Amino acid sequence: MIIRDNYLEKIRPYYNERVIKIINGVRRCGKTTLIEQIIDELINNGVSNDHIYIIDFDKYENSIYTNSSKITKYLDSIIKDNKMYYLFFDEVQNLNDWSKLLGFYNSIKKISIFVTSSSYDLNNELSLINDYVWFTMYPISYKELCSIKEVDSKKYLSEYLKWGGMPYQLSNNNNSFKKTAMVNVYNTLIVKDIITRFNLKDVELLDRIINYILDNIPNQLSVKNMSKLFASYDRKVSLDTLYNYLECIESSFLLCKLERYDMKEKRIISGKAKYYLSDLSMYNLIDKEIDTKYKLENLIYLELISRGYDVKQAIVGLKEIDFIATKGKEKKYIEVCEYITEDIFKKYNRITDDVEKYIFSLDENNFSSKKVKHLNIIKFLLNKNF
Repeated sequence: MIIRDNYLEKIRPYYNERVIKIINGVRRCGKTTLIEQIIDELINNGVSNDHIYIIDFDKYENSIYTNSSKITKYLDSIIKDNKMYYLFFDEVQNLNDWSKLLGFYNSIKKISIFVTSSSYDLNNELSLINDYVWFTMYPISYKELCSIKEVDSKKYLSEYLKWGGMPYQLSNNNNSFKKTAMVNVYNTLIVKDIITRFNLKDVELLDRIINYILDNIPNQLSVKNMSKLFASYDRKVSLDTLYNYLECIESSFLLCKLERYDMKEKRIISGKAKYYLSDLSMYNLIDKEIDTKYKLENLIYLELISRGYDVKQAIVGLKEIDFIATKGKEKKYIEVCEYITEDIFKKYNRITDDVEKYIFSLDENNFSSKKVKHLNIIKFLLNKNF
C-alpha cells in the first residue's frame, strides 16, 4: 500500500472537526485506499473500531442505503453514545440527497464525516452544507512513484509518460494487463460517472464527442468547429447541448480543461480550449502517436494543479504561453519543451511584463538567463519547492 502523505498531512487537522471532509478525484486514483489509511491512523490514535463505519456506495450490496430513509435508519442504529463517531461514505454521489442528509446529521450528532466522489459536479449539493473542506486527489505523482519503485528517476520518465500514476498500474509489469486495466477503468468511468450520473440519453453523441477530443489532441478545441463537423455528417447538435455534454465529461475528471486567459484584458477567452487527460495512461486510448512535448505539458499541468496552482494558457498580445500558473499573488509563465530551442527565448524576449518567466525541459544543463529561469523537468517533479 502506498502511503499518500501529501494528502494525509492536509486532512489530519480535520480528523476530529465537525466539518464534512470531501475527497474527490478521478476514478481509481486511490481515494478508497486513502480512506483506509485515515482509518488506520484513527485506530493507532486510540479510536475504537465500533466508532468507525464505512459504506461504499459503489458496491451492489450497499445499494439499499442509497435511499435516504434506509441510510437514516442505519445511522440512527450505529450512533449509540456521545463519543465521536467517524463515518466514511465512499462514492457519495450515489446517495440520494446526500448533502442535505449528512449536513443535517453533522449539525445534530457528534460525528466526523468523510466522503469521496468521482465527480466534482457537486456545487448544487454543497449549497446545502454549512461546514465542509474540499480535497482533490490525483494519481500517484512521479516523485511518489520513484521513491516507491526505487528506480533511476532519469530513466523512468518514459515509463511514467506511457503508463501514468494510477495505483492499479503498479501491481503488474505486463503492458497488455496495464492497457486492459486502463480500458476497463475508462469504460466504468464513462458508464457510472457520466452516463448514469447525469442520466444522459444520447450515448452515441457522448461517444462521438469524446472521440473527437481524443482525435484532436493536442490541438485547441473549438465547440463551433465540432458542431460544424457533426452537421457535415448529418448529425446536427446545438452548441448548448455540446457545452452541456462537455461539462458532464469534465466533471468525471476524464479530461482537464485548460482555458485561455488574456493577460491584457484580464479575462478568460471563450470559444477555444485545450484538453489534457487526468492520467497519462489514458493516451493509450488514442490511435496515433502523441508528441512527447504534449505529454510533458500534461505532466507539468497535473503537477502544478496538485500543488495548488490555478493554471491557464496565457495569451500575451499575439503570443501564447503554455501556462500562467497562479497561487495567491504569485504568477509564473511556464513554457514546456522536450529540449530548449532559441525560439523559446525569442518569444519571452518580446514579453516585457513583470511576470516570472520559466522554461521547463529535459536538458540537464542550466540555460537560465537574467530574464528567464530554466528548470529541468525531472528536478522540478522531485522537488516540491516551486
